[in-house]
Amino acid sequence: MARVVAVHGIGKQTLGEDTLRQQWLPALNDGLTRAERTERLSESEIAVAFYGDLFRPDGEFLAAGDPPYTAADVATGFEQDLLLAWWKAAAESDPAVVPPEADDTLVATPRSVQAALRALSGSRFFAGLALRAMVFDLKQVHHYLTDPDLRAKALARAADQIGDDTRVVVAHSLGSVIAYEAVCARPGHHVRALVTLGSPLGIENLILHRSSPRASRSARGPKACGPAGTSWRGRTSPTRGTSSPW
Repeated sequence: MARVVAVHGIGKQTLGEDTLRQQWLPALNDGLTRAERTERLSESEIAVAFYGDLFRPDGEFLAAGDPPYTAADVATGFEQDLLLAWWKAAAESDPAVVPPEADDTLVATPRSVQAALRALSGSRFFAGLALRAMVFDLKQVHHYLTDPDLRAKALARAADQIGDDTRVVVAHSLGSVIAYEAVCARPGHHVRALVTLGSPLGIENLILHRSSPRASRSARGPKACGPAGTSWRGRTSPTRGTSSPW
């Protein structure tokens, strides 16, 4: 089994394991170079837990890749709250994004949905991303947390890649939630580091309490499931806040 397992984030439904491995492998080796480490990962030492296809509409071919969502498709409740959390996180780290309070849209309303999507379209992370793709990303997070069947399938794909030889799991975005749950679902695993990038696990009222088991924190930082010595290291992108939902 692979020494390193990578779990991708949202918006990868048109890709696959091999494509993503070709993207992750050089990036991880570049990181080893920056850390002044001499060893390099080979292609056989990294596995990608791919779940993006679970979000593809059944029996439909969409040339552009995403369903034709509009702002009106952002559901009240969780999706509007998550969109507002995205907006706040982007504004905290990107000067080009007007913060929600400056737009007087702290309460989720149809107008605030439009304002949030407009503000995020000008952020460094979402720049160039079509509105319908942003809405689809929202729905992917929502579906994972509320659809038990989809969640079980995604978790199984991640857990199946974690073997006795796996020492590091690196996960991005929604993949960090899946990776955390997959590691916890494998008692006796040998993972020594769970590295999360742009993780939404720190969002208390939207994501954290919905994780299974519920993610917890100690005085020194987040706790990882596993034997003594297992560490959980979270990193945020320069374009995202500490509670980034993507």
